[in-house]
Amino acid sequence: MPVESGNPLVTFHAAVTRVDANGGSPQGPGGWYPEEKLTRMQSLKGNKMPVHITLMLKTPTGMTIDAAYASFSEHEVGSLEAGKRADFVVLDRDIMSVDGQEILKIKVLATVVDGVIQFGSF
Repeated sequence: MPVESGNPLVTFHAAVTRVDANGGSPQGPGGWYPEEKLTRMQSLKGNKMPVHITLMLKTPTGMTIDAAYASFSEHEVGSLEAGKRADFVVLDRDIMSVDGQEILKIKVLATVVDGVIQFGSF
C-alpha cells in the first residue's frame, strides 16, 4: 500500500494496519496484503524514518536504530543512550497500545533535537 506522506505516524499506521486513513484497502477491510503487517515493535525498530524521529519511553531502541545503522551513525543517534544525541518526540498517547485507527489522531506534544526542545513542551 503506497504511503505518500512524510508524516512518520502515517507510515507507522500503514505498516501495522495495512489500511488507509479511512480503514480501507484495495483488498478489503483486512488490509493490503494483511499477512505483511508488522508488529508495532517491528515497525518502530525497522522503519527507515529520518534519524531525528525517535520515540521515547516504552521503546528504548527507538524508531530509528536500523536507519541509524544504515547511515553508519548508530554510535551517535538512533537510540536514547548516554553519550548519544537526544533526538525524540513526545506524543499525547501511547502509540504501542492505542487502537490502530487512533494512531492517526496522535498529536506530537514536543520535538527534541540534539537535546534541545525545537517544538512544544513536556
